[in-house]
Amino acid sequence: MRALVILWVVLFVITGCGDESPNGQHNSPPVIDYLIMPEKVSPGDSVELQVVAHDGDGDVLIYVWDVERGKLDSRTGQIVKWTVPSDLKVVTVTVSANDGVNEPVIKLKRVPVALQNSAPVIEGIVVSEWVHAVSNVALQTVVHDADGDTLTYSWEVKKGVLRSETTPTPMWTAPLEMGLVTVMLTVDDGVNESVTKSVVVQIVHALIVPGEEAAGIKLGDGFDRVTILYGRPSKRNSDFFAYWDPDMGLSGVLDGIGLVENLSIRKPNKAKTAGGVGIGTTRKRVEREFGGAEKIEEGGKVHWYWKKALNLVTMQMPRSGVFPSLNRLVLPPQDSTMRTSTDFKEYSNRKYPTSRIGKLSRLVACIKFAVLLHASVPYNQKGLDKWSRLCYYYGK
Repeated sequence: MRALVILWVVLFVITGCGDESPNGQHNSPPVIDYLIMPEKVSPGDSVELQVVAHDGDGDVLIYVWDVERGKLDSRTGQIVKWTVPSDLKVVTVTVSANDGVNEPVIKLKRVPVALQNSAPVIEGIVVSEWVHAVSNVALQTVVHDADGDTLTYSWEVKKGVLRSETTPTPMWTAPLEMGLVTVMLTVDDGVNESVTKSVVVQIVHALIVPGEEAAGIKLGDGFDRVTILYGRPSKRNSDFFAYWDPDMGLSGVLDGIGLVENLSIRKPNKAKTAGGVGIGTTRKRVEREFGGAEKIEEGGKVHWYWKKALNLVTMQMPRSGVFPSLNRLVLPPQDSTMRTSTDFKEYSNRKYPTSRIGKLSRLVACIKFAVLLHASVPYNQKGLDKWSRLCYYYGK
């Protein structure tokens, strides 16, 4: 009898531990089959959330919703509406199904939020309002993109030569012609419409830097740089080039390996120094920038500025005509620019020794120079400079 009581108690404990329906049978928890919602949402969207579940015992299910952010039109129901927040990149949506007997069953889903992407903003294009003709300019820009998108750049300048135009900082060689030029930049973030900004640049006269460069050409530049800026010269031989047809007022001398060692600027070239000295400048203005000449020749028509590596000529020159002021500016060779007249004399003596043969060579050069100047025909600039110097020292 005692054994039967113990068995009955054990059976009661075992069967009493399970969930029971009202009729005393075992009850299974519900199963959530689907949580239906868009794969990606955008801030501010009103999104429908739906749950599909079943219960093997036919119990009535109650659904409860929860989201990290945003607003639900109702927290209960099989279908609810959710307003997507604007301050999260990913939101977790949770739904539970409760049959009133078992513990609620929970299902969750993480959905990415396509945050609003802003177009890039071009804060500005960094370039001087005034640019010297045929000068090299590094174009720069300040661009801001709030979303950190990868940006692509496209520069456009209709005049001059533009290089690396798809980089943030391309190089631009300004045109030879003076006037207004528009510099335009387009930036694209790959998401929004591209944005464009432009600035207008005033092209002013080309720059002369005594001893260094003139009209965009530096002493020591290769001749290919000259042709990029000015095209094919009207006159060219092994050591001389000139742009006289059409007349650009530019000529120069090349060394033995094709590098520019001498430049000559003449009318109608409008290149000027930083102080405004150019063709047509009065002598008074020249002296205001450079001071007095270190050597004056040809009755005051030729002024040498050895320390400035500059030779100013006011004499009548072929293809230039007669002018009341400066007609020609010459940047002498870098490697033979003399600092004092004594240094130049030593250079001249090395070139043409003070022997009988050397003196004879100087005399022949002087005669050649005199005949050439009298004939008033196009000349070799290198020869003219050399002959005029040698003639001066021959008389010493």
